[in-house]
Amino acid sequence: MPLPGDVARTSADFLFANMPAIRVDDTPMQERLEQLLDEGSVQETLLGAAEQAAARSDCFLRVTWDRDLAPRPLLTVIQFDAAVPKLRFGMLRAVNFWRELDSSTDHTVWRHIERHEPGRVVNALYEGTPDNIGRRVPLTEHPDTAGLAAQVAPGNDGKPSVATGNAQLTAAYMPNSLPNKLHRSSPIGRSDLAGVHDLFDALDETWTSWMRDIRLAHARLIVPDGYLTIEGSGNGASFDVDREVWHGLKMPPNEGSGVTPAQFEIRVEERATSSSPRPEQGRPILSGRSRSTRLPRSPALPFGLPPVAGELSVDASPTLPTAPPVVDQEGPQLRVWRVGIAEIR
Repeated sequence: MPLPGDVARTSADFLFANMPAIRVDDTPMQERLEQLLDEGSVQETLLGAAEQAAARSDCFLRVTWDRDLAPRPLLTVIQFDAAVPKLRFGMLRAVNFWRELDSSTDHTVWRHIERHEPGRVVNALYEGTPDNIGRRVPLTEHPDTAGLAAQVAPGNDGKPSVATGNAQLTAAYMPNSLPNKLHRSSPIGRSDLAGVHDLFDALDETWTSWMRDIRLAHARLIVPDGYLTIEGSGNGASFDVDREVWHGLKMPPNEGSGVTPAQFEIRVEERATSSSPRPEQGRPILSGRSRSTRLPRSPALPFGLPPVAGELSVDASPTLPTAPPVVDQEGPQLRVWRVGIAEIR
């Protein structure tokens, strides 16, 4: 069942189905900002980032640039397992983004480390092993980072870096929602799927059993030996379902041996009842989501929850919503993303 993916996608749609309003005070700057947002497909980037964060608990937004690709800044998404953040009081102070480069082998691994600090981006190249970062080498040692060597300049600490001209970070940490249920004091976000894996497993098991019922319920015919065509020695026999005329059989007429259909019933009602998200099944799956959104009075969402006073009111019909969701601007997830987007420079 693709329900986990549906939950993550719906969470992202609630946040960024419509492009958020990003404004500055200066009119010419606002026009330029809107142009950059449109050319950079920022809404699609935010939508994908929110879906990944909903499934994996968090992500990072990063501003970078490549004049060979576009004459403007690029907003990109970095997964949490490719980042080593430095957080203070839950706020991002610096972060290392890393990636393995081409030409790495089972014995030698090239890693590019991109450290974002206030006012600069430090680039470093390491030659190591699969389980050890190894030693730092010049950027010119690998073709993927050789182009950066001409852009960096030694900073006050001697590390080659690119000055951003901004006292803020060029990266932002986007936790999906807080607190983290496994580590209550951790600033790391939590997934919308946290704590409901057993329910997803039970739903998959129910649907697997349902599919097995369908396979077993295929129509089958039990026929006498006289209805079979011998295919030759060692090749068995076959039954031609399209044949209309058969030879008479040497058997008493009252023996009743003919074609017998065999087909099991499909337990549709039982399976549908078992897999339908009842209050004790579906609501725990959705209750893990931060209620940053509220729905119209009568949407039709695939979750199929029955109406309950004070909670989501949805139709059980497995169709897509016909009315756009009404977004609660004070929802906790929206506040997290609003703050994070505002921090991007």
